[in-house]
Parts: sequence; C-alpha cells; structure tokens
Amino acid sequence: MLPALPGQAYPGSRSVHALGVATAALAIATVGLLGYYEDRLTEVVPEMEAIRSQAVPAGQWITQSRTSLRHLDAAIDQTLLEAFEGDPPRSARVRGAREDLDASLSAFRMAAKDGRTAASDAELDGAICRLDGTLRRLTDAFAHGDVAAANRIDDGDWRRASDELDAVLRHLAAAGVAAVVDRAGRIQTLWSGATRGALLLGILDLVLTLGASIAVAHVIRAQAGRAAEQAGELDLFAQRMAHDVLSPLSGALLALQTAERSENERVRRAALVGVGSVKRTQEVVDALLAFARAGAEPERGAHCAAAAQLRGLLEDLRPQAEAERIDLRLDHVPDVEVACPAGVLDVLVTNLVRNAIHSMGNRPTRIISIRATDAARAERFEVADTGPGLPEGTGEEIFEPAPRARPHGRGAHLGLGLATVGRLARAYGGTVGVRSERGVGSTFWFELPRWTRGPRGEVVSLAAAREGRHPGPEVGHTRT
Repeated sequence: MLPALPGQAYPGSRSVHALGVATAALAIATVGLLGYYEDRLTEVVPEMEAIRSQAVPAGQWITQSRTSLRHLDAAIDQTLLEAFEGDPPRSARVRGAREDLDASLSAFRMAAKDGRTAASDAELDGAICRLDGTLRRLTDAFAHGDVAAANRIDDGDWRRASDELDAVLRHLAAAGVAAVVDRAGRIQTLWSGATRGALLLGILDLVLTLGASIAVAHVIRAQAGRAAEQAGELDLFAQRMAHDVLSPLSGALLALQTAERSENERVRRAALVGVGSVKRTQEVVDALLAFARAGAEPERGAHCAAAAQLRGLLEDLRPQAEAERIDLRLDHVPDVEVACPAGVLDVLVTNLVRNAIHSMGNRPTRIISIRATDAARAERFEVADTGPGLPEGTGEEIFEPAPRARPHGRGAHLGLGLATVGRLARAYGGTVGVRSERGVGSTFWFELPRWTRGPRGEVVSLAAAREGRHPGPEVGHTRT
C-alpha cells in the first residue's frame, strides 16, 4: 500500500476503515450464529435423550406388562379347566406368570418418568394390591379343591381386578405417548426458532459480506488510482532522467565524432572506440526507458544481432577487466539474432561481467569468458569466471534482490545487477541460471529466444519458422 503524505489521508482510508468494521461485524455475526446454534442444541439434545432413554423403554415395558397380565389370565383359565377335569392344579404355572408380570412392572417403574405422577403410581399400586388379594383367594380355592368357588372368583373378582390393572396400564401408556408428543413439540419449536435465527443471521452475514466486498472494491480502486498517478510521475521522472543522461552524452558524441576526423591516428582510433561506447550507452538508456514506460513489458518485435553487439561491448568492458588484471575473452558467439533490443542484451551481459569482476577476489587464475551456444529454442549466453565459486546449494534465488557480502571484506551490496538480469531475461521470454563449483569458478547464463526472417522479410521467431508460421513484424516472443 502506498503511504500518504504527512497531513493527508490515504485515498482509500475511509474504505479501509469501512472494510475493517464490516470484517469485524461479519466475524461477530458468524460467532453469534455458531453460539446461537450451540445454545439451541443444548436444549434440544436433552429432549431427544429423554425420548431415547426413558419414553421408548417405558413404552416397551408397559406393553410387556399388559402381555404378562394376559399370560396370567391364560394360566388361571388353564388351571381352572384342569381342575374341572379332575387333574391336580398346577400352581407353579400361575406363580411363574405372576412373577413375569411383577418383573415387567418393576422394569417399567425404573424406565418411566414421563407420564407418571404420584396419583398414577398410587392407582397402579392399588390395582396390583387388589389383583394379588384376589389371586390369593383363587389359589386357596384351588388348594382346597373347591372348583366351584374358584370358578366364581375367576368370573367375578378376578376379571374385575385384571381389567382394572389393564385399564391403569393403558392409562399409563397413553400418558407416556402424550409426554413424547409434548417433547417432540418442544423440539419442533426449538428447531423452528433455530432455523429462523439462522436465516436472520445468514442474511446479516450476506449483507456484511456485500459491504466488505464493496469496501474492498473501493480500496482497490483507490490503490489503482494512486498507482496510476505514481506511474505517471515515474514515467515523467524516467523521461527527465533519460534526458539528463543523454544530453551530456550527445555533447560527448559530437566531440568524439569531431575527433574522428583528426589527422592523428591514435586520436582517431580512441575517438572511434569512444563513439561506440557512447552509442551503446544511448542504446542501454533507450532500452531501459522503453522497458519502464511499457510497465516492465518487453518491446514487441525488438531484435538484435548478438555477435556484432557483443564484440563492440567487449571493447567497453575490457579496460575495467584489465584494471583488475583479468583476461576478458569472447570465446564464441554464433551469428544469430535474438528477441530483445541491443541495449537490453548489453545490460544483461554487462551485469554478469561486472558481477564476475567483483567476485574474482585474489584468485591466481583470472579469466572471464563470454560465449553463446544453441539451446532447444533459444540462444544461451554464458559468462564463466575462474573465481572462488558460490556456496553449495546456491540456486536461482541469487537472481532476486537481496543484500550480499562482497568478497575479501569489501562490505555488502544489494545485488541488483543479478536481479536486473533475471527480470529482463524473463521479461523477454527467456530464463536464467547458474552453475558453480567451489574453488573452480562459476558460470552465469541466460537464454533469449532466437529470431530469423520469413519469406517476405518479416522477423519471426525461430520456433515459428520451424513450424511454418510467418506472423507479421509485431509477433511476440516465445517463453522458453
């Protein structure tokens, strides 16, 4: 983000504040939504657990109790029938049926909480007590062989006691069902409330998200406007700087061109070298200025002859190398055209050569070699030195701007030379790299797409020519 001038607010400061408020509100609303759901769940879960652990088992045991009561009725009827036929009564059958009924009722009492009241418990206890009293009278009649008395008890008091207990059990079952329905109704109410609350909070989240998006859009527009304004200022600054640099060079060029007409051979030769150096400096300034004006985009359709350009550049760099007692060589450069302006090629090679000079240190063998070789779809330019080499593990990060130590205690520098190489080479569709061996030396390289001429004289990339495509002169480069 670009800083505002003292006493001025950043153009998007209000939007940034609004974005912060909207984001905070959105976070609060989201936390509130989660908390609301959790609160509703703390009320719903006990209701569901009560149905699962109480109401359902109680209903099962009340049904089992009524079944056990029917089995007891059947056991008494079977015993009475056997007594009429003269068989001895089987009291064990009746006793077992009564024990099953008692077990079912005990399990019901343990499971059931819903639908039970003190009155219903008292009613159940009374019905069981009357049933047991009638059962004892009926058992005594069987024991004394009084079949007629047993028949009268079965048809009268026993039927009434059994029906009374069954009615109490039906009443308890209905009360349990009503309790389940009541709990289900509470669950439905809680769920409906949670759904409505979630809907309202969801709408609030949507509104806050929309507000945050609008604030972000305002911030982006403000930044874009400020960036465009500064880009214009930088463009004017670059043009002014280029003018300030080129103006003295124009005078120097005029003086050197005058010196070229001197009768002194040594003066003419020195002037010729000086004219070449000034012209290459102008090319570098023009290329970098065009690169900056284009927003760091490469110049479309640009190309240059590599061999001729590097031969001239070697003469400019040789004095600096000789001052450091370094043998600067141009080993081999094929006669090819590469897809970049001449000034950009000068910048790339110059930065690598100067980096090699600065890194040479006190090495006994002091050689820097410039060469070019054919790669798959590009031309590879290499600058090899016999310096101390790079630390093990050094990779392409060396082409990023970062403070680096100079050899032999010369302090630190920012490393913009290699960063410039990386940025320019990639911008023109190329790649960069380095290989190094500690104590032997390093080789820095970059690749640029090769160019050739089509059948109508237009410039095309070598890859396009091989495929039979011949675009016009404004063809873009191919990234390797």
